[in-house]
Amino acid sequence: MEILLYFLLIYLLFLALRPVFVWLMRLFLQHQARRFFNQAYYGRTADDTSSSRRSQGQEPARHRKKKVFDRNDGEYVEFEEIKVSRDTSIEPGPDYVGEEQVTDAEWTEIK
Repeated sequence: MEILLYFLLIYLLFLALRPVFVWLMRLFLQHQARRFFNQAYYGRTADDTSSSRRSQGQEPARHRKKKVFDRNDGEYVEFEEIKVSRDTSIEPGPDYVGEEQVTDAEWTEIK
């Protein structure tokens, strides 16, 4: 009978301390994940980012993408605003070929 009481006491102690174990495990897993991602992204672990680096004003090096165009590429284009009134009709030029609008879907209103 006494052995059952010991098992019950151990079980109750486990239930009482379970939230503490879960909290400690969560902290450990977050630390491991942070180390993994820092090593993958920055090429170093979380332990390498010491407070002395931060106090010296050195931020972690970020990977920058190389720009596609240089600053000297391209040219400045000056735009001219054209005002068109509503009563002005624009007629198509001689090489304009109009097309009928194709409608192959039937619309049904969903209420």
